Amino acid sequence: MTPQVCAPTSSLPLTLVYVDIEGSTVLVEDLGDEYPTILLTYRNLLRGAVEKYAGNEISLIGDGYFAAFPKPEQALEAALAIQQGLRSSHWPKNKIVRARIGIHTGHVRHFEHSYEGLDVHRVARISGAGNGGQILLSQETVGAIDKSAFAKKVAFRNLGAHWLKNLRYPEVLFDVQPINGEDCTQPLRTFETFPSNLPTPTDALIGREKEEEILRSLFIEAGVRLVTITGPGGVGKTHCALAAAQRMLVNFPAGVFLVELSGVENHQLVAAQMAQSLGLRDRGEGPLESLIHHLRHSAILLLLDNFEQVIEAREVVRSLLARCSRLKILVTSRESLSLPSERILPLSCLACPTAKMTNDLQAVAASPAVQLFVARARQFDPAFALHSRNAAAISNICRVLDGLPLGIELAAARTKILSPQKLLERISSNISTLEGGPERVNRHRTLWETIDWSYRLLNPEEQRLLQTLSVFHGGLLLESAEEVCQGLPGLMENLLNGVSSLLEKSFLCPIQCNGERRLVWLESIRTFAEKKLEEEGSLDEMREKHGWHFIELAESLAPSLLLSEQRLPVNRLLDEQQNLREALAWSLERPDGSAIRRGVQALLWFWISRGLFTEGIGWVEAGLVHVEANGTDYDIACLADAAGWLHIFMGDYAGALLYCRRAHDLCEKVGKPHDIARTKMTLGITLAVTGDEENGPPLMMEALDRYRGLGDQNGTALALIALGEGLRAGGDLPGAEDCYKEALQTLTSLDNVYWPGQLLQNLAHIRLAEGDPVGAGECVMQALTYGRSFDYPMITTLCLSALSGIAQALGHPELAARLLGLTRRKLEEMGAHFEPIDRIAYEHYKELTKNQLGGEGAYHLLEAEGMEWTVTVAIADARSLGCLP
Repeated sequence: MTPQVCAPTSSLPLTLVYVDIEGSTVLVEDLGDEYPTILLTYRNLLRGAVEKYAGNEISLIGDGYFAAFPKPEQALEAALAIQQGLRSSHWPKNKIVRARIGIHTGHVRHFEHSYEGLDVHRVARISGAGNGGQILLSQETVGAIDKSAFAKKVAFRNLGAHWLKNLRYPEVLFDVQPINGEDCTQPLRTFETFPSNLPTPTDALIGREKEEEILRSLFIEAGVRLVTITGPGGVGKTHCALAAAQRMLVNFPAGVFLVELSGVENHQLVAAQMAQSLGLRDRGEGPLESLIHHLRHSAILLLLDNFEQVIEAREVVRSLLARCSRLKILVTSRESLSLPSERILPLSCLACPTAKMTNDLQAVAASPAVQLFVARARQFDPAFALHSRNAAAISNICRVLDGLPLGIELAAARTKILSPQKLLERISSNISTLEGGPERVNRHRTLWETIDWSYRLLNPEEQRLLQTLSVFHGGLLLESAEEVCQGLPGLMENLLNGVSSLLEKSFLCPIQCNGERRLVWLESIRTFAEKKLEEEGSLDEMREKHGWHFIELAESLAPSLLLSEQRLPVNRLLDEQQNLREALAWSLERPDGSAIRRGVQALLWFWISRGLFTEGIGWVEAGLVHVEANGTDYDIACLADAAGWLHIFMGDYAGALLYCRRAHDLCEKVGKPHDIARTKMTLGITLAVTGDEENGPPLMMEALDRYRGLGDQNGTALALIALGEGLRAGGDLPGAEDCYKEALQTLTSLDNVYWPGQLLQNLAHIRLAEGDPVGAGECVMQALTYGRSFDYPMITTLCLSALSGIAQALGHPELAARLLGLTRRKLEEMGAHFEPIDRIAYEHYKELTKNQLGGEGAYHLLEAEGMEWTVTVAIADARSLGCLP
């Protein structure tokens, strides 16, 4: 089927339902020819329920069924009817057919007769987390549904926050339990149970069965810890590694994780990219230390893909293997890492039929290169088949292309318009058959000539579009292509057709990323097209258009990064990280400082909220060097202010002081009123924390007065937080509480979800100090909602510390010790430490707990037990003992 691209329509609020059969593969194997009967009954049952409750069938592929409903009540009624129908049906051979159902209320976009968007992705993952017979609902659906309509039918059970595969935020899930019915006690199929971010395989691995088995044998049987798959570009290293990694999921209970490095050109960002792929936050000690803290006791397999362009980062791999005894690493690279104990698995091109085999159809069909050609040709022409009339031509095509998988795939994409015989003529006249010389050089030239041959078959408009798109790194959305191509004659008018044609000819590939259709390509093709763009003299112009597009995109998303609706903007920025890095790199080459200033200001709270401190500081410091020579005092002030914020959130107030003072002094001269208020606040809190009690508090008070005078609610709230921290550190708890409450009220009204969790856990500590553990528990539960719903691990960890104090105050020192153990483990996993005032509270609860338990020995035994807990277990235990509402 030819890939097509069209523009999506606007977002619609709907309740989505996804259903599939648990263990369908086993049913197919057990029932054979009788399985289609089950499938037909199943589909009719689903369609009847959806129609009865006014739903709309969206798609049906195998046993996967997707429908949408105008109201959440209709969706739940249909789900209940489906489960009841499945339970009461009689199936062949007395088999039991059980379905998993996920329900989520969100926004979708109509796209090519279907729906797309992040929420479509979410409902499928929610369904996949369930067990047969279970109905899982998202927090959004439970919040929107009229529960009174189901009061006599079901109870809604809160299952807590869970990480689901390939979703960047945890999901708070509920299930429905029939009144007086049997509870489902099986654990959910969540990221914690099956940790992995490996993409779902789309194409079968052809001709690599031996290599796949060698990899599994090396890691599982031989106990090797580092294997590098080497080979020329286009030989299929990534495909082979992913297939092997999928097979080894069961052998690594702590997880198998892909770290994609194709868009990372700075080797200093490799550790940060690895930490991000594992969902870790940099808390001030750097991403490598965060990785080591997380991995040192975990049986995890990391797949580092496309390592050749960051080969200097081999020291990161060396450090991880040296300090993490159970870690194993699979690398794909054009060259080895040259590290001790590294095993090399060279990947050769696929075996082709020899000239003597050409007339032997059976021998030709057995060739892996021919099998790949035929499989890819069928993607573009389902009727394509190998037969005696084309076997010789296909064999020769594969030989001319040296069995290189990428070359074979590019050639196969042309079979829709060219017969194999005509294809062979064109390839043979354009690709050299190389004799002698180093194999790697030959294969690289074969790859380059293959791409060039296929490129020259494009019409001039398609060639120009391919060149233009080469400025994108890490893929792109269609809307970005439209923006960057704006104003370029001949491109915008035919952009959709041009992109569809490049997809059809395998220069681009469509993937689903967080519910969005994203266009990606192999780095070798992108590099080829970029070289052509440079030869045409248009590279600088297109880099500028690309750079401004992504800086403006970051600016447009920045106001939403700390709000409740942050999932879409945060996911978009994470998906576009490689493009954003390219935009920032371009901004450092400009003759002024405006672009780097705007880029840093737009991305500052993205870096802070996602814990990307090392990357943020790297760009800010590079930006400061640039604007010192090329920028204005205002550019310098803004970048120094950003550096101060980053150091503050890393807990490095001493390091922040110099930057905060410089930003303050420059803003006094050239800043706008909001800049002056902000820099007085940051300098004030930094001075106060570093011991200058004389000058710090007055600056914070002045900042508060200025923000109030400007009518800046957000700034006023932040100034109140800074002032409250100073008052709490000085022992003025009533004064601190007043500041926290006012800030909390303001921020809640502004829909800010980043700061309230911090404020609520602060209030919990104050409640404890006032002798009100019940009130403290209420604050902790509210804070945990923010921490777990929006993936703020430090908020969750702070809440665990406060919860230990509550348990101790209510006479449960055993629970308190376990909670302190879990708190300690969470800090170690993040490579983090508490702020001074929070550290004092943590140590205070620890001493009180030790005293209640009668000494160090009993405490350490219980602390060790707690280090094995999960947050969900901890909260459940606290509830069972009456420590939480």
